[in-house]
Amino acid sequence: MHQGQHKRSAFTAFLLAIGVVFGNIATSPLFVMKTILRYNGGLSSVSEDMVLGVVSLIIWTLTILATVKYVLLVMRADNGGEGGIFALYFLVRKNGHEHLLRLAAITGAAMLMADSIITPSITVTSAVEGLSSASGTADFLGDGDAKKLVLILAVILLLFISQGVGRNRITVALGPIMFIWLVFIGGFGLSALLRHPELLRAFNPARGVRFLLGQGNNAGIRILGGVFLTVTGAEAFYSDMGHAGCGATRKSWPFVKLCLLLSYLGQGAYLLEAAKDPSLAAIDDFNPFFYMLPEALRPVAVILAVLAAFAVSHTVVISAFTLVSEAVRRQFLPHMETLYPPRREGNVYIPAVNRMLLIGCLFVVLFFKSSTRMEAAYGLAIAVAMLMTTLLLCVYLWKIKKKPFLAILCTLVFGSLELLFIKGGSHKFSLGGYVSEGLALILIVLMLVWRYGSRVESRLTKRVKLADYVDKLVALRDDESIPLTADNIVYVSYGDDIDTIDHTMLYSVLDKDVKRAQVYWFIKVCPLDVPKGQYYEVKTFGTDCVFRVMLYLGFHEEQSINLYLRRIVNELMGSGELPRQRRKFSVYDNDQVGDFKFVFIRKKIPMKSGLPVWQDMLLRGKYAIRSLSGTEYQWFGLDTAVLIREIVPIFIAENRMDDIFLERVEHDLTAKKS
Repeated sequence: MHQGQHKRSAFTAFLLAIGVVFGNIATSPLFVMKTILRYNGGLSSVSEDMVLGVVSLIIWTLTILATVKYVLLVMRADNGGEGGIFALYFLVRKNGHEHLLRLAAITGAAMLMADSIITPSITVTSAVEGLSSASGTADFLGDGDAKKLVLILAVILLLFISQGVGRNRITVALGPIMFIWLVFIGGFGLSALLRHPELLRAFNPARGVRFLLGQGNNAGIRILGGVFLTVTGAEAFYSDMGHAGCGATRKSWPFVKLCLLLSYLGQGAYLLEAAKDPSLAAIDDFNPFFYMLPEALRPVAVILAVLAAFAVSHTVVISAFTLVSEAVRRQFLPHMETLYPPRREGNVYIPAVNRMLLIGCLFVVLFFKSSTRMEAAYGLAIAVAMLMTTLLLCVYLWKIKKKPFLAILCTLVFGSLELLFIKGGSHKFSLGGYVSEGLALILIVLMLVWRYGSRVESRLTKRVKLADYVDKLVALRDDESIPLTADNIVYVSYGDDIDTIDHTMLYSVLDKDVKRAQVYWFIKVCPLDVPKGQYYEVKTFGTDCVFRVMLYLGFHEEQSINLYLRRIVNELMGSGELPRQRRKFSVYDNDQVGDFKFVFIRKKIPMKSGLPVWQDMLLRGKYAIRSLSGTEYQWFGLDTAVLIREIVPIFIAENRMDDIFLERVEHDLTAKKS
């Protein structure tokens, strides 16, 4: 019985890995060979040496970057079972040069987020364009690409709508869809390879080097821009491995790689046959992936490709949610509403990001209109992201694992290859790569402004010892001449330590609008450098009405502050540190907890702040970003709570009155002038 359960769970983990982790790389055969063929001059440039060289470059790119770098090395740098560039940054950030490491993490994350817009667009478009390879769809499509464009937009709309309403069921279906897809492409690749077994000579790396440097390569180093598309999904190995588990991900890779190699070898074998058919050379946007199939099966291939593209796009969006969630927890981005669906641990949903990705994908599809043009915008950002991961991996191997030789070797090998691929794909920038790079640059600026704006704000924030004000808070609690604002007043922050708080919180309680309560809660949320963990620390200052709470949460933990607070309240009541709050009137007979009001303070900058220009710009930029990021009840899951929002000055220049000179007079100057 247990053995059968173990087998089923292992197979489930296998399906989850190939669906969520490897989906991106599994759809690369849709457009890789087509891109390389276009770069090299079309079918007229096909020869045995060319095909062997191209397939050899693909084989060894997959082996060195996907297998060696990510499966064997990077995936070992897990942070509590979780991966991703921010998880790697959290591991190494305390080992010197933190500013440079942070910049590398921010740059890599921005490139990955930009790719989250390009990947669904090009994958869905490439799949739908396969309809052109089947003569039976000619009457349906008609002349032009209008109907294909409508289909592409419809699939993308369905993709993002499903994120909010049915994504759990979709996630379960990803594994079987990708398993069928991989078997399909591997099987037909094998059948073509059996007709041309000489393609097995492509496993000799010399074939690839000879072609890259030889006269048969009409594209020169630009050919690497097409070859690199084979591994654009490799970064997902690391960022998504937490969904399936590191062990299941590693065990699933040999099957995925085998199917991919068979597909590429099969497409290469078919090109040797297609080069002899003059009618194929006249086809615009010739794609060997679809044309190598029997015509009767091409509509089936299109259906499978669309399903696979939908699955891949779904996983890319999930990766974007996870990445943004981690960035928010580490204060690289503002708070956003984050939802945690039941029974899908570690899988988050961020509505604002979903809307942003939808708008981005629709823009990309309408701007480029074809996968051929989208290829120019694809790959360059991922190459930069991979290079950033290599830099962080070097620090991890050197400082954490104490293996300096391996760190230097990996940096030289992987870094050189990635720089070569960036050079090979640099021509894409002017052809459309500026779209993805431009999106990434915007995200980099947003993260830097938010991060360093927060640091400026932190330096300018006046902090006081809470213990110095406890007597005033107790006296206010006992002063019945002041109306009761709430039984419990709660302030939530991300700064300070257990002894100090932001001065503006006390200003809010005692000065701005006196708030009398039975209990005052000052809660600080402390993000942990690990994905899981829920802890709290409390200081009472010898009272039963003033509580300083430090809430420690892993970066993948839900932040429903009211739920955590209820648990803390119950435990403090159980220990006798907090009096029971019996209500005179309540629909609950045994209710022992009073009402709660959460107070959130937003700071503003005075018109004349007295700050250096760069600090003033950073702060104003941060507050502008904050205004677009939603409200506090969305951030902290307080949809059923009562909130008080206040705006207070940041108290930047308390000596501003020193620059104001007024002269007192004894009579009306206006009357004197008349």
